[in-house]
Amino acid sequence: MTGAFLSIMRANRCWTILHVSILVGLLLTLNAQSDSDCSTEIRVRRNTVYNASAGQQLWINCPVFFCNDSPPTVTWYKVEEANVPINVSGDSHIKTEWKPLNKSAGIFYLMFQNILRHDSGQYQCQSGGNMGHAITVNVYDHAEITTITQNNVRGKKGFI
Repeated sequence: MTGAFLSIMRANRCWTILHVSILVGLLLTLNAQSDSDCSTEIRVRRNTVYNASAGQQLWINCPVFFCNDSPPTVTWYKVEEANVPINVSGDSHIKTEWKPLNKSAGIFYLMFQNILRHDSGQYQCQSGGNMGHAITVNVYDHAEITTITQNNVRGKKGFI
């Protein structure tokens, strides 16, 4: 009877080891899948428009939400016939800046330090395969802004 009992115990131990191994494999697979489900999300509002006078400083923003503690790589593009990456080299009047909001969110800015008339157009930010909605930038000559303001002021005075 003792020999039969020992052989049953050995068989149960083998089954226990097999079950634990399968359970560990499943847990590792689930953990890996939950990490891969995490993706970067860009939340640029639709129909965002910025108006600026030539020579002004303008910051446009790209809110980014991500799953791990390190910010993702974000790139700005000017939308033309093809998306053209923005030149942010040292001699450019355009720079970028990352500002963290918390450990899983931040804002990636595109900063025009001395905006030019030809900077008018549509811009998009991208991280990985995620692209934000287009942001429209309108750059006016200072004279155009003054004329618009003066016309509005005159119109209001006429009604007073």
